[in-house]
Amino acid sequence: MKPVQLAVIGTGNVGIRHVKAIQALPDTELCAVVDPSIDSLSGVDLANTPHFKDAQALFKEQRPDGIVIATPTIHHLQPALESLSHGCHLLIEKPITTDLAESQKIIDAIENTNQHVLVGHHRRYYAAVQQAKKMIQTGELGKLLAVSGQWCLKKHNTYYDPDWRKQWPAGPVMTNAIHDIDLLRFVCGEIKSVYAESSYQVQGFEKEDVTAIVMRFENDALGTFVLSDQSPSPWAWEYATDENPAIPGTGENCFRLVGSQGSLEFPNLVQWTSTQDGGDWFSPIQSKSLKNDYLNAFNAQLTHFANVIRGQQKPLITAADASRSLAVTQAVLASVKSGKRVMLG
Repeated sequence: MKPVQLAVIGTGNVGIRHVKAIQALPDTELCAVVDPSIDSLSGVDLANTPHFKDAQALFKEQRPDGIVIATPTIHHLQPALESLSHGCHLLIEKPITTDLAESQKIIDAIENTNQHVLVGHHRRYYAAVQQAKKMIQTGELGKLLAVSGQWCLKKHNTYYDPDWRKQWPAGPVMTNAIHDIDLLRFVCGEIKSVYAESSYQVQGFEKEDVTAIVMRFENDALGTFVLSDQSPSPWAWEYATDENPAIPGTGENCFRLVGSQGSLEFPNLVQWTSTQDGGDWFSPIQSKSLKNDYLNAFNAQLTHFANVIRGQQKPLITAADASRSLAVTQAVLASVKSGKRVMLG
């Protein structure tokens, strides 16, 4: 089977990961990269890969099967609309855009074409995520009562050298917590309301240093989530899963799901139950580690994208679905600004 031809627009940290994944997979072939500069593409062989300064230049020369958009979020909309107008399927890095008005423009554009848009919430491809969702849906933990999570690590100082990373669209809520919010929506159900507080005491940038979120789900479970990009802690998804080769893993779980008949540490699935039926706090409690085979989620996502392009599968994360995760994330920022609880839906 002929590999699908993919171009990557945006060659920053995430763009490099997509380039490497495309080059490593038999189902995909890198036909072009698009960026004003590709000086940052270290460790990647682009000797035979055309380089274009912008999407317009690309489409004058090529018509790829699919486009991967990995630019800063504030620059997602224009190349997305341009790619759709040229008949290309899209994989857009999360968040889909910086606001719902822009994401609606992409949704409207999809309706006028035969193209598919897949959004890069790659964690959904993990077997552990699918298993946790199934445990909630089947009632294996009883009724879901609460979930708590953390994403706390310290980004290197030079990460903030570009001015756009000091602004709110590049802050940890929009850039990082949107992954966790999408994950919580997928595993635990839709989120009905949020209340959040942020602090700016470390860097003093427009973007936040730390944010604490309280959530209510539509099934009436409650949730809390704390995130910071200024703390050297062991509790973050990347530490738990070793998914990013540049970040040393700790194996420490960063989520706890609490049910009426048991609980689950996640993503390294550890199930906790009472040793007695209907056991209370006087009963011993036991743990069981569940089978959890990790895969390369970026590779799995691109393989799925190739199958979507061929018409063999439907997008696991559509533009409309990703927009709901964006809506929750924006509600967090709105709550921080207003000091009030924000209802969704």
